Amino acid sequence: MRILAIIFGLLILILGTLFAILNAGMISLHYYFGVTQIPLSLLLFLTFMLGSFCGYLICVTTTLRHKWTIFKQSRKIKKLETSEHL
Repeated sequence: MRILAIIFGLLILILGTLFAILNAGMISLHYYFGVTQIPLSLLLFLTFMLGSFCGYLICVTTTLRHKWTIFKQSRKIKKLETSEHL
């Protein structure tokens, strides 16, 4: 299984390198404070990473909200169980 993971990682690395080579052309990036020249592959990579990070944050906040709800409900159940025994 570990060999398959290494092969998959190398395949992703090779495909990423080929993608960067094929999209090495410089583009002008206009933003609020000026203009800069960067490779297209770098811009695509940064955009992908920003989107991944935003998706991760959304998943984390949703998971934490669900865990908090479960925690509150567990406390409520324990409270009801202890009051029932009295």
